[in-house]
Amino acid sequence: MKYKQQLKNNLHLVIAFTILITVAVVSAYTRDSKENPISRPIEVDTIIPKGYVLVPLELENREAISSVIQNFGIIDLFCGNPDGGRSRKIASRIKLIRAPYNPNQFAALVKEQLSERIMKESGQFYAVIQNKAEQEGENDNIPIQTKKSISIEYQK
Repeated sequence: MKYKQQLKNNLHLVIAFTILITVAVVSAYTRDSKENPISRPIEVDTIIPKGYVLVPLELENREAISSVIQNFGIIDLFCGNPDGGRSRKIASRIKLIRAPYNPNQFAALVKEQLSERIMKESGQFYAVIQNKAEQEGENDNIPIQTKKSISIEYQK
C-alpha cells in the first residue's frame, strides 16, 4: 500500500522517466540504421556536367600521380613511351578524378568529342600535373624575345 501511495504522488516523474527512456531507445535505433552521408563516397556519375563524360584511364605513372594529388587534379595527358622519346600530347588541362571505390584508378572528365580521340589511342598513358588555379592558355601569352635579323643587299 505504501508503494501505491508513493507511485501516485510521483506519477509525473514516472511518466517523464518512461518518455525519456523511450526517446533514447528510438533515437539510438534510428541513428544506427541510417547511413551517414559523410562516410560514403560521392557517386561521381551523378555530378558529370552535360556534354562531358568520364573516361577511365590506365596511367603508367599512376603511383607518382597518386602520391601527389588527393581526389582530383588538372593534367596534360600523353600517350606513348617517354623513355624512347615517342610520346605525344593527347589532351591539355583536363580534370583527373580519383576513383572513389578504388583509389589506385583514375578517370578523366572530358568533353564527348575528346573522349573519342582518347579511346582511339593505344599504348601507354602518362599524366603531367598542371596548376589548378592557372587559366587555360595563360602560358601561351608569354612573349618570346627574338633577335631582329638585318639583311644587307648589294647592288652592282
